[in-house]
Amino acid sequence: MTLRALLSQKRQSLVADARVTFIHSAKARGLPRPGERRPLPGSVTRVLDRSPISKPWLVTRGGQGDYVFVPDIPDVDWTIAVGNGAGLDVDLPIGSVDDVGGGFEILRRHGWLTEAGRFAIHQLGLSWHGAGAAAFVQALSQQAERNLAEPDLRPHGEEHAVYFDEYRPRVGSVGGPYSLVLRVLVGSTPRVLGAQLSMQLDGIPVDSSALRTTMDAFSVGDRAAFRSLASKKEVMAFQEGAIPLRVRQEIASEVDAEDPDTWISGVVADNPFRTEALQSRLHADVRSVLQGVDTVVCSSSAR
Repeated sequence: MTLRALLSQKRQSLVADARVTFIHSAKARGLPRPGERRPLPGSVTRVLDRSPISKPWLVTRGGQGDYVFVPDIPDVDWTIAVGNGAGLDVDLPIGSVDDVGGGFEILRRHGWLTEAGRFAIHQLGLSWHGAGAAAFVQALSQQAERNLAEPDLRPHGEEHAVYFDEYRPRVGSVGGPYSLVLRVLVGSTPRVLGAQLSMQLDGIPVDSSALRTTMDAFSVGDRAAFRSLASKKEVMAFQEGAIPLRVRQEIASEVDAEDPDTWISGVVADNPFRTEALQSRLHADVRSVLQGVDTVVCSSSAR
């Protein structure tokens, strides 16, 4: 363990636990065990269905990859000039579903989890979409149950899971959107082959101690480094009425809702991007994702 990691651990022990950690006894903490964890944030959104049975996630056909539907994509200041935005990519030491729970406890403690988190789990020809960190961990732990609930599914040996949220640090620090992508083996005891955390900032923070503290809690502080973003911001815009939507379900949100049962923040619809005319107007990476997807989840906003 490096001197930086030792000092960060001593500071975290003082701030979070009111304990003094001596250098000679300092060891890598590892991920929090089940008894050391608190409940993860739930979700403020839910899918309104005519079915009386409430489901924690939405099952769709088609599609494979690392995509996820989100209510809003925070606008990082993309620019041609190098040095404005910054990214942070790091592989996390997660090897099991229980490790995912421990990793999310670290994220919870450091302000990385909100009630607006969204997730997707992709199998060959089938995807599960949901909201909230708690439901994400539940879905991963219930892999066998999810697969058995779909009689037509012939599970591939690996599934890809994506969690999207926004890091909101203390006042004065720089935050931003991030994703956690997991490769999970299918089996009686699912194993995680890889876990990559990627986030985007609107600049390199002058005070990066909050980020460093999180990375040190994962024992990856020495491997976490900022990189400059030099991509152009790309927006796909369509005229009103140009995209026909066949709505299947509605999404209700409790955020700023006068009536949570009727406050609609989005819809679940048949994928409209199946015609060649509309596909040709999509960026290549988006087109490749949506070609095999039968359902899209869209956010709505009042004018």
